[in-house]
Amino acid sequence: EAALRRYAHRVEAMHEIDLAILAARSTTEIAKAALARLRQIIPAERAAIIVFHPAASDGEYVALDSVPELAEPQAGTFQLRHFLSGELVPNRTIYLSDLASYPDRSPALDGLLAAGVRTLLVCSFSVEENLIAQLALSSRRIDAFSADDQEVAGEVAGMLGVVLHQARLRTRLDEHQQTLALLISQLPDGVAMLGEDHRVALANPMAIDYLALLGHDSPKQPVTDLGGVPLATILTPRTGGLPYRLRTPGDEPRLFELRARPTMRGPDQAWILVIHDATREHHLTRSLEQQDRLAVIGQLAGGLAHDFNNLLTAILTHAELLLRDPEQRPAAREALRVIKEQTERSAKLIRSILDFSRGSGSERDPLELGAFVTEVAQILAHTIPERIRIEVDRDLTQLCHVCADATQLQQVIMNIAVNARDAMPGEGVFRLRVRPLALGASDAPPVAGMAPGRYVHLALTDTGSGIRPEHLSHIFEPFFTTKAHGFGTGLGLSQVYGLVTQNDGFVCAHSRWGEGTTIHVYLPEHLGPPPTPLQPEAELPTGHGEHILLAEDEEQVRTAIEQALVMLGYHVEAVGNGREALERLRSGMRVDLLLTDLTMPVMGGEELVRHVRNTLPALPIVVLTGYAPGQISTLQELDVTLAAQKPLGLLELARTVRSALG
Repeated sequence: EAALRRYAHRVEAMHEIDLAILAARSTTEIAKAALARLRQIIPAERAAIIVFHPAASDGEYVALDSVPELAEPQAGTFQLRHFLSGELVPNRTIYLSDLASYPDRSPALDGLLAAGVRTLLVCSFSVEENLIAQLALSSRRIDAFSADDQEVAGEVAGMLGVVLHQARLRTRLDEHQQTLALLISQLPDGVAMLGEDHRVALANPMAIDYLALLGHDSPKQPVTDLGGVPLATILTPRTGGLPYRLRTPGDEPRLFELRARPTMRGPDQAWILVIHDATREHHLTRSLEQQDRLAVIGQLAGGLAHDFNNLLTAILTHAELLLRDPEQRPAAREALRVIKEQTERSAKLIRSILDFSRGSGSERDPLELGAFVTEVAQILAHTIPERIRIEVDRDLTQLCHVCADATQLQQVIMNIAVNARDAMPGEGVFRLRVRPLALGASDAPPVAGMAPGRYVHLALTDTGSGIRPEHLSHIFEPFFTTKAHGFGTGLGLSQVYGLVTQNDGFVCAHSRWGEGTTIHVYLPEHLGPPPTPLQPEAELPTGHGEHILLAEDEEQVRTAIEQALVMLGYHVEAVGNGREALERLRSGMRVDLLLTDLTMPVMGGEELVRHVRNTLPALPIVVLTGYAPGQISTLQELDVTLAAQKPLGLLELARTVRSALG
């Protein structure tokens, strides 16, 4: 009967310890709860749970429950040599009924004896593979613990080994879950899990926002479609693992790439959705593709311009020669004047094509863009209808210096202004705003390819009809126009693109249909004094009988230039290609200047110049080209005296030849 009561008492005690442990969460809470219940069952005046790290050769108290006289622990952390020999063997119980009679000594035992402890019961147990713990019970009475007490302590120690191990696993699992949750919440993409009923089971904040943009703004309801695409389609993997591309509705749609992967959530089917906002990447890709297309078309434009410039050179030169004939009849003189003016206008058109090709040379000088825009606005006031108000927004305290071709910048503003005028059939406002812009290394560039640095930002805004979203990415393409047939060539904004790029700038457009358009131009900031303007010559420079060797394959062009040079007072020997010119030079004939075209059959201008430089390094050489001089990178390497672009008027031809002769 006594044994039965002891067993019942033990069962009751173990049940109370179980309840205390179950109510606790952390390792420390479990240890404290177990010790408090254990001291009510076993007559221990002091109970402690100590965890040891054998690899580190030290241990630390996890929990301590004691009478006040024995409450102070010896130390928070201590060395293993302070304890009993062999007490850290797992699942071993050591009972010392009287510490005073124990022959072995250690710092730990000496400390306990000094505090008055006479009985010590130690039960060691494993928490993890490399982590040993012990339940230590002590009393100031000799032989204070019975055999039943020792058995209960052993059982509690075994229970604590399992529970503490689980608690540590749970703590680590919680830490991992928190880390994973933090990681997912900080992802730049949306990550969501759909359950078998297609409801959102889990989602990070980005996914919640993206799902709402794609049309699913009620998390409690099943997802039926996203971005207008049925969910059943989205959950069907695409060939090659490619994502589905979804667009949001509205005037400024956003593009999302979505990938769905099946998984299991317990016994149920589930899907993981990864949603990536590809809007900015899409715009950058379109911008780079557009730049590549424009560059290819620009190369084609340069080739066409070469042929046209040859034709215009012959027409312009003959017209100017005839105009200088004093015997011309008035009617013929008027017709020649019209021919000259139309030829010069055609030359400007060709120059625009070359500018668009991003290769023509430009005469860039420092200028203050705010003052320049103000001057251009005054010109616009006389060309734009009065129903459109022109406004200039500049900060006089912030000067905005750029190094650019003023003529080309004026053409940029005029072309944009014409488009703005056509977009505002009624009253409206055309605003030109100039401000400095500092683009940092961490800032997103407004146009793909812009490097960090200081820029000047010119924003040209109208209050017109705006541009439809489907047209916006094409407006800088040549020949693209939304105007009716006969009312637009589609070259205005493509020319703007070419001119801005040629001045090392960047351009982009923002528009909302029905609200207006803004064209943004970004030019590198320039610091430095403006150059002294050159005074034009008042008279037509003439020759003094110098001998000029002319190499030009186009017969009409060759004849026109030859006649002009003779009229200017030079002796001219004209040939049709570079080989003929080289033969003349080798024959020993007198030549004071070589005037050659760049592109010719048999032997071109480059090869001719190289041969001449080897034998006559001091001979002045002028290269004429129908291409853009800035596009011919080898001209400087060839050491030519001057390079001139066709078509040349009589005055420009005279100045070029005279300057080369010195």
